[in-house]
Amino acid sequence: MLIKVVDIKNNDTWINPLYVKSVSAKKGTTLLRGSFGGSMNAYLIKTREDPQQLADRVSSAMPDSPAWGATAANALLTEEQQRQAAAAASAGG
Repeated sequence: MLIKVVDIKNNDTWINPLYVKSVSAKKGTTLLRGSFGGSMNAYLIKTREDPQQLADRVSSAMPDSPAWGATAANALLTEEQQRQAAAAASAGG
């Protein structure tokens, strides 16, 4: 799941949490380091977001987190319900 980070210039960046290497704070700015973009080189996003809140958002978006698992399970359930409804409609119609 991608998460939105607003940098210090108010630009929105959507990141894949799998590529986040670290979240740290320096002089009132939160630094998000990772390997984003077109290469595997280190990349830095500076934001005003609280570092703990940002780290929590990154963690909850990870595939092994309970929050991610619940979202994925809900999506699969919805997809299955849609398939069943379509099958019922075509069988009855």
